Order: sequence, then C-alpha cells, then structure tokens
Amino acid sequence: MKNSIWPLIHKQVFFPPAILLAIAISVGGFYPEEFGSAMALALSFITRELGWLFTLGSIVFVTFCLWAGFSKYGRIRLGGPKAVPSMSKFQWFAVSFTASLATGVSYWGVAEPMTYFMNPPSHLGLEGGTLAAANIAVLFSYLHWTFVPFSIYAAAGISIAFLFYNGNKPFRVSTALYPLLGEKAYGPIGNTIEAIAIFSTVGGIGTSLGLGTMQIASGLEYVFGIETGLTLMVIIIMVMAVIYTFVATTGIHRGIKHVGSFNMYLYFFLMLFVFFAGPTRMIIENTLTTSGIFLINFVPMVSALDPFAQTGWTESWTTFYWAWWLAFAPLAGLFMIKLARGRTIRDFVVVNLIAPTSFIFMWFGTFGTAGIASDLFEGTQIGANILKYGSEIAVYELLSHYPMATFTAGIAILLAALSFNTTAEAIAYTLSAMTTVGFDEKGEEKEPPKSVTVFWGFGMAFLTIILLSTGGKESMQALQTSVVVCGLPIIIIELFMVVAYFKCMQSCREYDKVGTFDDPLYQDIVIDQIIGEPKTTSAPFI
Repeated sequence: MKNSIWPLIHKQVFFPPAILLAIAISVGGFYPEEFGSAMALALSFITRELGWLFTLGSIVFVTFCLWAGFSKYGRIRLGGPKAVPSMSKFQWFAVSFTASLATGVSYWGVAEPMTYFMNPPSHLGLEGGTLAAANIAVLFSYLHWTFVPFSIYAAAGISIAFLFYNGNKPFRVSTALYPLLGEKAYGPIGNTIEAIAIFSTVGGIGTSLGLGTMQIASGLEYVFGIETGLTLMVIIIMVMAVIYTFVATTGIHRGIKHVGSFNMYLYFFLMLFVFFAGPTRMIIENTLTTSGIFLINFVPMVSALDPFAQTGWTESWTTFYWAWWLAFAPLAGLFMIKLARGRTIRDFVVVNLIAPTSFIFMWFGTFGTAGIASDLFEGTQIGANILKYGSEIAVYELLSHYPMATFTAGIAILLAALSFNTTAEAIAYTLSAMTTVGFDEKGEEKEPPKSVTVFWGFGMAFLTIILLSTGGKESMQALQTSVVVCGLPIIIIELFMVVAYFKCMQSCREYDKVGTFDDPLYQDIVIDQIIGEPKTTSAPFI
C-alpha cells in the first residue's frame, strides 16, 4: 500500500510496551485489589530500602545539568551552527513547562503547603496549624517541586539532544547510551529500555488523566453544583481527547506552541490575582524568606533520609516524588529536545531548569502563603476542608474567599483542563515521533504521521475510561503505583545516560555530523580533543 504507515513504524519499539501495557491494564482492571496490593508492596520496598539511591540520583542530576549548561560544552548549538530556533524563548518555556509539571503545579499549589501546615513532616516534631508549621510548609513544597524534578527531566533531554540533532541519531531514549553501547543501543537492550519508558509514561498519563478528570469534575460540582458521575467524567475525557489529539497532530510549532503559551498566560493571571487580592506583603516576605532558606539548605534537605527515627514521611513523600518524576523522565526529556533546535545546551538548561524553578518559587510562595495566612489570621477553614473533602478542592476553596470567586474558580478549572491537555498533547506527539521514523532520507527532521499520533492520543483516553469504568480510582491508583515502581530501572538507566553523555562530550567531534565544530566558537573544544586523542602506531603492540 502506497500510503501505508506500516513501513514507518518501529515494530520493535511499538509492540513490546503496547503488549506489556495491555497486560497491566487487564490485570489492574479486573483484579484491582490484588494488583494494587502487589504494587503497593513493591513500592513500599523500593522507597524504604532504596530511598538512598533516589536521593543520590537527584543530587547527581542537578549537578549534571548545571555542569552541562555552564561548562564550555554548554555553548554547543543543537542542530549545528546554522540551525535557527523556531519559537521565542517564552514560547519554548511555556510549552515545556505546561507539558511537564504544570498539571501537578496547578493541583498542588495550595494543597501541598496546606497539607504540611496541617500535618507537618513527622520527623520535625511540629504541631499542625501553628506558626512553626506555617514556617516550613512552603519550604518543603519547594523541596519537591523545584530543582530536582526539572533536573530529572532536563538531564534525560540533555543526554539525547546532541546525538539526535548533531549526530543524526534516532529519536529514542536508547540513543543516549550510544557512546557506551554503540549500535547495540538499537538492539534488544535498547528495545527493552524503550519498552520500560513507554510503559511508564503511557500508564502514568492514563492514570493521571483519570485523576485529573475527577479533579475537573469535582471543581464543576464544587463551584457550579454539577453532579459528578461516570457519565460526566467520560464526556470530559472524550472532549479533552478530541482537543489534545487534534492539537498534537498539528505539530509542536503550530497548535502545541499556541496552546502552551495561552496556558502560561493563565498561570500568570491567576498567580497575580492571588498575589494582589491576598496578603501581598506577607507573600513577598514569606517567598523571599523560604526561598533563601531553601537555597542555603538545599543539599541538607534533599539528602535528609530520616535514618534513625524512621517515621516514614520521607519515603511516602520525597522518595515517592522522585520515583514518580523518573517514571515520566525519558519521554519528557525527548519532548523537551523537540523544542530545542537552534538553541545551545546552556539555553536548554536555563529554559528547562532555571526558569521553571524560578516560577515555582513564585507560584507556591503565592498560593501557599495565601492559604496559610487565611487560616491563621482570618479564621478560615481551608486546611480543614482540604482534609475533609480532598486535595482536589484546594484551589477552589482558597479562591472562594476572594472577590470574583466564581470567575476565578472557572479560570482555575480551565487552567487544570488546559494543563492536562498540554501534557497529553506532548506525550501523544512524543510517542508518535518515538515509534516512527525521525529523519527523512536527507537527514532532515520531520513530523510524525498524524494517524500514529491519533492512535496514541485516543489510546490514552480509552485507557482512562477503562480504568474508571472497571476498577475506578482504586484501579488507577494501583496502575499508578506500578508505574512509579518503574522509577527504579529508569533511575539506573538515566544514571548511565549521564555517564554516556560525559563520554560523548570527551569525543564530541567524532559524533558530530552537521559541522558543529567548524565554528571558531568551539576552537578550545577542538584543540582539547586533538591534544587528548591517543597516538596510534602503524602496527599493533606486541
């Protein structure tokens, strides 16, 4: 068939994770309790016994990103010296941020600081609802949402970007390991890596879509009195699927770019509204105070594992977060590099690590401080209502105490929906590009087939509906837990990716296929690598 997409599909990459995911969905859907118990046991073991590995990895990834961006190799332009960016830095930041952690940020901006305010980390020995608890609530939110998650994603992207753009290697996670494995990176080992990455991401986005759908439905019920039920949630899922699949088929530089930018404008609007409507001076003071404390104590906070008291808080919160971010890291990194052509590696680190971390300081500082101050000094019950009705109502509960509550709550619902759509668009697009051909016969990058993008887009939606209709929330949480368990092999893979990148940079001229180092800007790199090359002899040493 002339127009068949079959020749364009990487069968070894496409089918193994699809089969593995189908098995997991079937078991999780029809035997949710058994599946959930098994995965919870596995997760408990991993977070309890191997928390040190995730902590060590998080420190390595932050350090690696800073080195990659601000060493001499950070000047390397992705795509070669003549490559031109296709979007502004703000658009790049907006798409990258809203496609990665934006859904969680909109969900937890109020809920997480209020949770720590009401129930402080147990190893600190603080009483909930007090000034002492208020002082650390936003601080620990920064721990989970700033440098570490974005460095986990950025490290995965950095490890692949140079080989993809400047080395014309395939758009695959295993490409990062090419300096260590050579062509074996595209054999059984590489296919196994792709299977783990795709399973983790698709399973995770499926369960997250379900939980996000319930958040939107709860918002509609909380604000507008629309009764929540399976029918409403299915309608929400299908409407979102049509939108995000259509946008994904238009490509990054059309629909995804504009949706991401509009979504980012809504984030700034809602944050500025709360900033001015809430306790402005207190927000400024608390944001500056907690940001300063966090920056000074970053390493002690990240590395705190509660070795003697063993209260379990670090495992259930911090280590769980690291494992969750890692489960999404490979495909998140792949999507990030699709936006980076024509930019330097330093630009990549600034836009995907420094800029979003700076925004998180402002977002959690604003919403967290506003909620805590309201309960402490105005007698509201935001924290108590979150504990009673669930964290999904947190932002609506805060906004209900400010002017134009219905309007701003509607903006918050739209923000949650758009954030989820942007994330789903990014995943559908990346899966499509990853499971098909990334370059044409001339070596030029091309967009993936629309039909494959539609397959992945609606596949994620149908997965969500199946989980909701069979096992409900318990089934989704079981599959979500199983996905987080995948963070263990992925942290090992990503650590090897970091090692491979170091090796790649030590011989980066050898991997370059686009004339990067013909530019005088890189003369010091060229000289260093010429001097560092071992001398060869005309005959083998005997």
